[in-house]
Parts: sequence; structure tokens; C-alpha cells
Amino acid sequence: MQMDDDETPSDLWAAFTWSRYENPFQVDNEKRERSYCNKYRLKPDDPRVLRRFRGKRVFEREATAYRFDVRAHTYRPASIDRVDIGPFHCTFAALPPGCDRFIVGIDQAQRRDRFTFVGWTWNHLVKRNLWQFAEAGTDPGGDPQESEWLSICATLRTRYPDGSMEFIRDAGGSSAPVNDALAFSHGITISSAIKTPGSLKAGVQRLADLLAVGVAKVIEGSQLADDLTTAKWSLKAREAGKWELDKSARSPDYCDAAKLPGSCVPSWWCRAPASA
Repeated sequence: MQMDDDETPSDLWAAFTWSRYENPFQVDNEKRERSYCNKYRLKPDDPRVLRRFRGKRVFEREATAYRFDVRAHTYRPASIDRVDIGPFHCTFAALPPGCDRFIVGIDQAQRRDRFTFVGWTWNHLVKRNLWQFAEAGTDPGGDPQESEWLSICATLRTRYPDGSMEFIRDAGGSSAPVNDALAFSHGITISSAIKTPGSLKAGVQRLADLLAVGVAKVIEGSQLADDLTTAKWSLKAREAGKWELDKSARSPDYCDAAKLPGSCVPSWWCRAPASA
């Protein structure tokens, strides 16, 4: 497409929206809107109603990105060990019976964020649930030495020696190689997360789906549970047609670590668990 020297792409394209009320093929819209409000106990100015019937790009402030429900999506391990290892505050849980596969997401800190680990486990034969078994994180702005965060990897492998364990890392844009000493001492290989346009939204939705269908279970009272409760999409970004998490109050760093294994897990994760 040819553009004049004084033109920009925004001069050549425009976006338009319209509502049900402006669609000549939609009839009885007021009646439908009242019925919808009555059915779901909503007010006419609720963002869900305004989007559905008025075509407005507005979003709920209380809506969380992961649709996390503390009662439905958490579990209480048989025992929990909470310890500090260097700058990391760690939680290690007793494993549910039969769990023999492990995958750990690592989200490196950016500026004022927290450097976090979140681990998931499952039974490779039953494939019923995905359980959070561990987490570790620094205080905000934590910038641990490489040896300090690698020691968390070694501790996880030592505490949970039975079964395979994978590590997926988001290096925050860094291409620096990881010290390979762990491969020799503990058989640990740390892979880099594959990030593509739209991968943030896809990763959030994948974890949200695992929670919704009852596959993923989060440790009750964990930092991950707290982050899942408060993580929200940025309203400004959504109004601009973008998907970005709201980090104005606090970055959901434990969520970022928890969703990293999503691109590397088996397909059964996205199916509801079989009946007992």
C-alpha cells in the first residue's frame, strides 16, 4: 500500500463498533436487556451489560485475571515447611500420594519485582490433578546472586528426589547462559521460556482454565494464592485493545512463575479430571 509522505498508517485505517441497538436485525433489545439483568441480578450500568448490549469497551474493576476462587481452587497439604534460604522465603509442602512428576517455573525479578519460583506436581499414571508443591520468592526489588537462586533449584531437587523435575525460566529479556554446574551435581537443566506475541494472555488463560476445571490446586494461604486473588488486567491497556497485567499496586510475580510451565505441559492439563 502506497502512502503519501505526510500520511501515517492511522490515517488510512479506522475502527468502528456498534451495539445491538444499532443492529437492524436485533429486535426487542430493551426487553432482552431487562431479562438479562434480572436473570444475572445486574444493573444496567454494569460493565457486563454495557459490553453485551451497548457495545461499550468497559471492564469490571473487581474482575481478576485468573478468576481465582479461594474455596474451590486451594488445598491444604498434610504438612508445610516454611524456611528462609538466603534472600528467598520458601514454602515446601508434603506431596499428595503418588505424585512423581515435577515442573518449576522461575520468574526473575525486574526492578522492584520479586524473584519467584512456583512448583507443580502430578502423578504421571493417574493424571487427575496438578498440585502446587512449593514456592519461593524474594522481597520486592530482590536481586539475588546467581548462586543464591540456583541453590533453590538444588534444594527442590534434593527435597523431592523421586521422579523427573523440569525447570522453566523467564530471564526477563536476559540472554545470559545459566551456570551448568547444577547439571553435573543434581542432573538439573534449566530451560528458557518461549515467549511470543500474545503469550501473556495465553499463559494466563491456560492457568485460569486449569483452575476452572478443577485440575490445578494451589496451596492454601500461599503467596501464589494471594497473587491469584489480586491479579487484574490493566483497564487502560484493555481500553487500548492490549492485554497487560495491572502492576500499579504490586506485580503478580508468583502468578508469572506459576504460568510459565504452560507451554511445556502435557495436553491432559486442559481437560477436567476423571471421576473418582
